[in-house]
Amino acid sequence: MSELADVQLLLRFPPKPGAKSLAFAKDSDDLKNEPIFLPKREIEIYDTGRKEAGLPIITVTMPQWLAEDRELV
Repeated sequence: MSELADVQLLLRFPPKPGAKSLAFAKDSDDLKNEPIFLPKREIEIYDTGRKEAGLPIITVTMPQWLAEDRELV
């Protein structure tokens, strides 16, 4: 069983039908950088109901290796 990581991220763009990944930002300061793309098949998302910079704050559960690879932990 692999370890999981929960990370709160901003959802950059609404998901498009059929998209294989979602675009996130670490926080509002990170919006100036390239989006962090995470494959939908590797993650579970939960909308916290909160917003930052007008974007939804999402709790993303993913394998620990993916969080480390994207420098999220």
